[in-house]
Amino acid sequence: MPRILIVDDDASIAELVQRTLSKSIPDCSVCVLRSGKKVLATALAYRPQLMILDWVLGRGETGASICRALKSNRATKDAAILVITGQRLSENDRMKSIAFGADAYLPKPFTLKRLVGHAKALLRRSAITNRPSGGTLEAAGLALNRRKRDVCAGESGVRRLPPRLFNLLWLLVKHYPQPVSARYFLRYAWPSGPVRDNEVAVEISRLKHALEGLCSIETVPGAGYRLARRS
Repeated sequence: MPRILIVDDDASIAELVQRTLSKSIPDCSVCVLRSGKKVLATALAYRPQLMILDWVLGRGETGASICRALKSNRATKDAAILVITGQRLSENDRMKSIAFGADAYLPKPFTLKRLVGHAKALLRRSAITNRPSGGTLEAAGLALNRRKRDVCAGESGVRRLPPRLFNLLWLLVKHYPQPVSARYFLRYAWPSGPVRDNEVAVEISRLKHALEGLCSIETVPGAGYRLARRS
């Protein structure tokens, strides 16, 4: 599932970009931020393959400083960055954006076709997209070990899950904090045979019970299921 993070203080632009990419890129997950304050924290949790970043944000925030922060962090440095801006950037400014870590530049106003073309091209190039899945994942206070099927939650200890439940949890952790649809679970958690839709709900219920005291799983109407931190 391609993950895209949009950072734009213009609500209408952010909504248009989110809606367009959700329709044009199959099974993609799109997260939107209206300011740069939580970009690094969100990127560390969400692990996007592509970030679409407004070059000039409000309250003195700039795309340059955000690019630097993202590219200097080992966990986010491989994500592709597409800069969008309504300002006319000089050639020197464009070179600066590349120097700060941006991979491409798209001036406003732009056509939706061109936006989708840039996004698809950058997703293909993203080192994260092409990197094989590792054996460990961390999110929402959980640490997963795929080889052992262990779930660690700090002082709460370690629990081992049966294969099917572990696969469900792996997908929830991988896409945290976004919800995962039942259709996606059916495609990736049960690769070896047909499964009825209601089996997802049954297995999610079993997973909730297995994780009791470690975290919770929320049902998001119309979107699927989402992992939530333990309060």
